[in-house]
Amino acid sequence: MQRVDSTQVTELAARLEHTLPKFQKRRRQCVEEIGAELLSDVREHIGGSGKVQSWQAMYIGSKGGYVAVRAKAKTFTAVKSRTFRQVLTGDAPGKRYSVGWVTNAIEHGRLAAPDSGKGMYRKTADEADGIAQRHVTQFVEAMKQELEG
Repeated sequence: MQRVDSTQVTELAARLEHTLPKFQKRRRQCVEEIGAELLSDVREHIGGSGKVQSWQAMYIGSKGGYVAVRAKAKTFTAVKSRTFRQVLTGDAPGKRYSVGWVTNAIEHGRLAAPDSGKGMYRKTADEADGIAQRHVTQFVEAMKQELEG
């Protein structure tokens, strides 16, 4: 009969059990850092005076496993621009619109001057893989050190 020394397996299991809460905390921190950088990039691609930039927000998944950057929920703006009114449906100035709707119109070029914010999410999405990869590499290294430590 062959005998197996389980000491190393037991030590590894204990180390993993000790590391799991740190893993979850660091994963959330990594996702938050990715989100902050993506939010900054979206705002940079918007340009302008800051009004539309201020409507953007970062949303973290409930378990910290994902991040989304989008217009703030349940936030509205009154539109006063005659050009804006003509672009839409001819509504009277002062009508309230969801900032998500306005942001979407800007993203697709239906609402702003040609290079003012158009494609802000798409441009950021093009950069997202590199941003995420950089942060995930740092996360993996930190967790590796934790397990070896």
